[in-house]
Amino acid sequence: QQLYKRVSPGVPGSSFILKKLEGPDEGEGDLMPQGSTGLSQDRIDLIRNWILAGAPAEGVVAGDPGGFAPDVQPLIDPPPPPTDGFQIKLPPYTIPAREEREICQYMELPNDQPIYVTGFEMSMNPGSHHFILYKYDGTQTDKFPQGPVDDPACLNFGPGEGGFGYRFVTGSQVDYYNVPFPPGVAMMLQPHQPVILNSHYINHWNAAATGAVWVNIHTTDAAHVQYTAENIFDVNLFGINVPPGMIASTSQTWFAPDDLYLFSLTSHMHKRGTQFVVDKTGGADNGSEIYRSGSEPNGWDDPLNKVYNPPLFMKKGEGLKYTC
Repeated sequence: QQLYKRVSPGVPGSSFILKKLEGPDEGEGDLMPQGSTGLSQDRIDLIRNWILAGAPAEGVVAGDPGGFAPDVQPLIDPPPPPTDGFQIKLPPYTIPAREEREICQYMELPNDQPIYVTGFEMSMNPGSHHFILYKYDGTQTDKFPQGPVDDPACLNFGPGEGGFGYRFVTGSQVDYYNVPFPPGVAMMLQPHQPVILNSHYINHWNAAATGAVWVNIHTTDAAHVQYTAENIFDVNLFGINVPPGMIASTSQTWFAPDDLYLFSLTSHMHKRGTQFVVDKTGGADNGSEIYRSGSEPNGWDDPLNKVYNPPLFMKKGEGLKYTC
């Protein structure tokens, strides 16, 4: 019979923690973490490598500075601008080692005439928690600060006309994210559209990291536009009380302000999130599940971007109930 310790330094095969992470046998309790679908294989491999290195209580195991990344942040090559639009970028900024930093940057787009956007393509250096592109349709552009502004000033950025003073356009929490619109669909942006680029990095590395974002904005002529695209951006700001060792959830419903076609959904959770489900409310398909993310391969840090082809029709007053 195989004998195990919780952790057997240097011997992963005799370390019970790996059994619990990879799939315990009958009588050995639940898969860890309890109530989850398990850790991703790369994270299990990190624990295996720590055990192989002797399971040190202190210090750094080669290739793992206590997070899930090498000692130095890898950087990407700047992507080329699109041939059917233009590129904007967030100037590089520094995040100290083992710290985090969130900034906001105001700019105006270079278009002299209204533009019709058919998709956004975002590329970032690794380590981003999120990037969000907001637009501002007000008139008080002179009140925006010039240059990067650090959080918590991001929360009160600009003139403050409704909400944060600006509206969500697109965003990403992964290194590369492509959001193409269906044929004939475009989002109109005004000449020299004022926008805010909001970037948040968490530096897992033992050296300073560089935050940098490039956004390729794809456009078309007005003659090719049949439908106008807009955004649903709903946030559950209520805390979720989770008793020790337990799982808890919260729900909220967004209601359609008009008849619309829904062509894409994605979600955003933080590290302890294990599931994000969206159910349709109202109409013939009331109660049907239309979105699910949170388990592998689309965990909290790599959410599913679901595209509906054909788009889903929603009548005014029908809703999207999302449960975290």
